[in-house]
Amino acid sequence: MRRRASIALAVICLIGATAGPAAAHERRPIGKLVLEVGWASEPVFAGLPNHIFLSITDVRGRPVTDLGDTLQVEVSFGDQHKTLQVQPLTNGDEPGAPGTYGAELTPTRAGVYSFRFFGRVKTATVNQTFTSSGTTFDSVRELAETEFPAQDPSNAQLAERIDRDARRAGARIDDLESTIKSLTYALIGLGALLILLALLAGFRRKPKPATPM
Repeated sequence: MRRRASIALAVICLIGATAGPAAAHERRPIGKLVLEVGWASEPVFAGLPNHIFLSITDVRGRPVTDLGDTLQVEVSFGDQHKTLQVQPLTNGDEPGAPGTYGAELTPTRAGVYSFRFFGRVKTATVNQTFTSSGTTFDSVRELAETEFPAQDPSNAQLAERIDRDARRAGARIDDLESTIKSLTYALIGLGALLILLALLAGFRRKPKPATPM
């Protein structure tokens, strides 16, 4: 009985250990293929290099290993989009697991990301979109969540601060240019007035011609 309990406990622990990564990917059958999509490294933090993860197998679980360059992925974040070429994943200089593909990506903002894979896998046409969520794969988190004791500003916060300071500096420059233009016009007007006054003063002081005797 103790032996059976030990075996059961080991099986439960093994399931728990292997369920984590699978839960962080979305698995979807598409015709005769099965696609599994997520991030190569999870959890995902803004500003840290990562890879889009794609596993392609047939319905029997056999990996598709001869993909070639026929598949691309469009990454979407809000209204921004970027298209990348899907390539076989590697583990350093070593090839990755058979049938695993992806594209290098460094997410720079925290939030929800979508991956649209489009192209061909052998004779099958693929056009599928996968979106991060609590039930598919991880959305990107702020790196500050893991920082201690002090939280440094994120890339997004730094970019917003720089943009805000640039707008303020631009507004100040515009105000300065407007002030300089106003002063220039005022000086031109003052100069013209001084010239006019000088001409009038000279005209008034002009000596009258002498009367002949």
